[in-house]
Amino acid sequence: MKKSDFYEFAIKILGIYMVISLIENLKEVIMSGIFLIQSQDDQQQVNDFDLTPVFFVTLIIFLILIAFTWLLLFKTRKIASLICTEEDYAETTKLFTDKKTIIEIALIIVGLITIISAMPEFVSRLKNYIYMSQYKYTTTMSDKTFILISGLKVVVGYIAIRYSKAISAYVSKEKGQKTDVDENQTNLKE
Repeated sequence: MKKSDFYEFAIKILGIYMVISLIENLKEVIMSGIFLIQSQDDQQQVNDFDLTPVFFVTLIIFLILIAFTWLLLFKTRKIASLICTEEDYAETTKLFTDKKTIIEIALIIVGLITIISAMPEFVSRLKNYIYMSQYKYTTTMSDKTFILISGLKVVVGYIAIRYSKAISAYVSKEKGQKTDVDENQTNLKE
């Protein structure tokens, strides 16, 4: 295994972690959108402050993060070629396992971190929402959004753990190379 492969691993792992960051930023976009809609309904509540620029800045930041994450996940070789020197492509090193296994381990770790960090917020928000609903308090769209985003984090963490083998096989495959998942689907079709 070449030293440049290690750079590719690190870039892909960073891209996988950026997916979790995207979910957090999605919450910011939704909240900005909710505040914008509410401010248009009641202009006196925000003292005629225009929240449209805040929403667009939040949306642009979110779109930039999506593009950056896409680059990290799907243009890994190009990014690694910018980082690596000629020696990195020639120098071989030994590692205890292959690309697929390292990415699988990273997915499981990222999934566990995501679940562990999101679960307390999800349980707390859900408990408060149920409490407010039972006692006929008004719940806002932001309450539902926070529950949705926290739940989405837990689901993404679960998917990262549950499907780590399939995701790592897809992410670590070389161009033109079939993965075990592709071969199984081909065999099922025949």
